Amino acid sequence: TSTHISCAATDADGDEIAYEWEASLGELSGQGDSVSWLAPDKPGSYVVTVHARDAYGGESQRNILINVSPADAPKLGTFLVEPIDHDMLKFESEVWDIFIGRSCSVECVVVEAEEPLTYTWSVDVGTLTSDGSNIATWEAPEERGPATITLEVTDVDGNTATGILLMYAEDCTCAF
Repeated sequence: TSTHISCAATDADGDEIAYEWEASLGELSGQGDSVSWLAPDKPGSYVVTVHARDAYGGESQRNILINVSPADAPKLGTFLVEPIDHDMLKFESEVWDIFIGRSCSVECVVVEAEEPLTYTWSVDVGTLTSDGSNIATWEAPEERGPATITLEVTDVDGNTATGILLMYAEDCTCAF
């Protein structure tokens, strides 16, 4: 990540000012009274120093402390689950019950993240399809039992958050 840094210096005599920049780590680009600093990959505290000088030996220096920290992983909200062409889906005790062989759409709501995002869906039982977006379709197996849908959301910085959705394929219509 890069940061724009500038220095506003004045000379008491009105002399022209030359600027010199240096950094403890990271890369500086640009010249004059403003530069860009590319942070190192490692989190920590770094110092960028600017020297402002006139042609007659007048000089002033300032150190700028910059803290670099890893970006936060995406924050996931709720999963929105909707039946596809049936009404045999219900939420009970933190688990979604669905009739065997039926399908539902699953949408993950991302509350906060640095885009673009990559969505990686998986399931241990049944059939899951997705076009790489935050929405997938799950078809329950033809046998009664539990299933776990897992979604990994990765942001532009490589930070990943994981969401898990518990499903249960029911073989009795009386459950609905």
